[in-house]
Order: sequence, then C-alpha cells, then structure tokens
Amino acid sequence: MYICYIDESGDSGTFQLSDPNSNPLFVIIGLIVAHHNLLSITHRFLEIKRRFFPDLFRPKTLFLDSIQQEIKGNDLRKALRGGNRRRFQQSIGYIDACMKLLTECDVKLLGTDGRRKPQDSRTTHTIFTQLHQSRGSGYSKIIEMPSYGHSNNFAMLQLADIICSAVIFPMLINVFGDHLSGSNNTHLSDKYIFVRERYKTIIKNMQYRYLDTEGFTLGGLLVSDSTGLNRKTSLLFR
Repeated sequence: MYICYIDESGDSGTFQLSDPNSNPLFVIIGLIVAHHNLLSITHRFLEIKRRFFPDLFRPKTLFLDSIQQEIKGNDLRKALRGGNRRRFQQSIGYIDACMKLLTECDVKLLGTDGRRKPQDSRTTHTIFTQLHQSRGSGYSKIIEMPSYGHSNNFAMLQLADIICSAVIFPMLINVFGDHLSGSNNTHLSDKYIFVRERYKTIIKNMQYRYLDTEGFTLGGLLVSDSTGLNRKTSLLFR
C-alpha cells in the first residue's frame, strides 16, 4: 500500500505587489511512500533532526518524543536567505540529509502551484461522492477519503513541509518570481538560485510520472503561471 502525505506553502489570497509580506505563491505537494518504509524513514528522520538541531532537545528527551519538535520549512527558508552563515550551513545540511533519506527510500513527489485553494471539507466531500456514486467508484485505487493530521506526530508530513517550503518554494521563486524584481518583497532572494541548482536534479527524478490511457505523460510537478507568460514547469530543471 502507498500513502500520500500532502503539505502546502504560501498563501491563496490575492497577491499585492505593494505589500512586502504578500505571498506570491501557493504551493501544494504530495510525497508518496510505500507503507513498509515508514518505520525506517521515521527513525532515520528523528536521528537527522537530533544531529543537526541538538540544541532544540533537552538532554533527557526520549528519542521518539523528538517527533514533536518541528523544524519548519518556512524557518529553514528564512535561514537560507538570511545573512547568518552558521544557520545557512545548518539548514542546507539538514535539507541535504532529508533529501538523501527520501531518495534512498524511493519516495515520489507530485505537486502544483496556483492561486486557488479549496476548503478541506469540500475537497473530502467531493471525493466521497465520487467514491460512493451509484454507478461505481470514480477512484478505483483509493479506498478512503483524505484525512487531516497534525504534523507534530507525522515524520512524513514534516518532511513534506521541508520539501514544499524550503526546496520547491525557493525554486519556484527563482524561476517564476521575476515579477517581484525591484520590489522589497520578503520572499524574493538571489540566494534561491543556489537552492535550485543544488536540488533541481533530485526533485526532477523524484517526480511521480505516469501515462494516461492515450499515452500522455501526467503527474509530477505542475506550475500554473498566472503572469501571462505561460511558462512551463520544465524551466525549474534547466
């Protein structure tokens, strides 16, 4: 059985160029993992967390209790664009280790970038009606509706947050954020090119791609470019 863990980064509201804190992106990604790899991933992730951020844990913190101390992807992203070299190196090392873990455990990635966000309950109910419709399920490979959990108890949700906020988001800003040029938007940083160059090949290879009934390749990352330039997702990997 495969499980998909979904996380988001950004804001689905209307972007305001005049507001330095206005968020230009809304990113949703899913990490797909075979259930038999979850135990290994969880334990290895806790070891990585404690190795790179030992100061966050009290000396007597039980190993499994480490899951409740989150290192948020948004904080990692701030460290990447900040001027503190120690925090920059700490964050890059942590992301490197997490990416290596996901790659070795054959975790796959899919996602989208856009400006609209459906409500959780509406999304779940839509799937529910299509799953239980009288003419048969519209999702032959899904056995239940999405459920929503708190990330402080899920290693994969924390990893999804890291990939979404600290890797995919900076990559998207680097490629598709040129409309922010000249502004003082806090989400713009010339350091994000380092992130894209460092991780673009790994992210490209992590994508879950498949063929539809007509032979077209679907899945992976999908960018919705609302600037009118209609740029393609493939620019992320050049």
